[in-house]
Amino acid sequence: MLSIGNGIGTPFMNNSIDEGGGIIQENLVWHLDAGNPSSYSGSGTDWFNLVSGGPDGTLLNGAAYSTDGGGSIELDGVDDRVTIGTYVNPFTDAILPNPCTVEFWVSRSSGATAVLLGHISFSNGGYFPALNPSTIAASNGTYGTVTYTVPTDGTFERLTMTRDGANVEVFTNAVSQGTITINASNNLIGSTLGSFLNGGFSLTGKVAEFNVYDVAFSAGDITTNFNNTKARYGY
Repeated sequence: MLSIGNGIGTPFMNNSIDEGGGIIQENLVWHLDAGNPSSYSGSGTDWFNLVSGGPDGTLLNGAAYSTDGGGSIELDGVDDRVTIGTYVNPFTDAILPNPCTVEFWVSRSSGATAVLLGHISFSNGGYFPALNPSTIAASNGTYGTVTYTVPTDGTFERLTMTRDGANVEVFTNAVSQGTITINASNNLIGSTLGSFLNGGFSLTGKVAEFNVYDVAFSAGDITTNFNNTKARYGY
């Protein structure tokens, strides 16, 4: 598979690899990177998708830039969030592909339950995932979890989830944490980063990068993207 530039300050270029390595390009449909000024300028509310035609993000309620993680968006756990796509029901441009792979570089400073990517509720658009103190969850009307103690000391971690029909697998730093079964046909809608669309279960932490692919990655692909981005986060 091909890779795209992923270094801080490196413009998005199709069919290229930056000097520090890059994420896989093939099947990439969303790519938001707060450390890349072509995606986020360092101020304002626009967080641009580096994939042409993909949905952009809008920072709400004081969500703001942080230099942590080489550039990230900080969310306060109260009402900060980022909407993805066009605010028109049913957010058709924010429906996640099926199959798909969703990847984040994320840090937390609170153990409270938080929706990392979701829509209106567990059964209306669902979440993919929600972070609990000791589990990671997914739901699109059918709910499941894997056991995992999510760090709350501000450490950035690469969280990856793959979906193929009803089958979901969860990875942290390219290590599988287990599988979840959800409804095979119901959509997952990623209209909001850091909470539900109308608030609730808000994340206290930072999101640096966010990617969506329209294919379920192999473990090898997940390892490739982890290895090619981890140096930025101190690994």
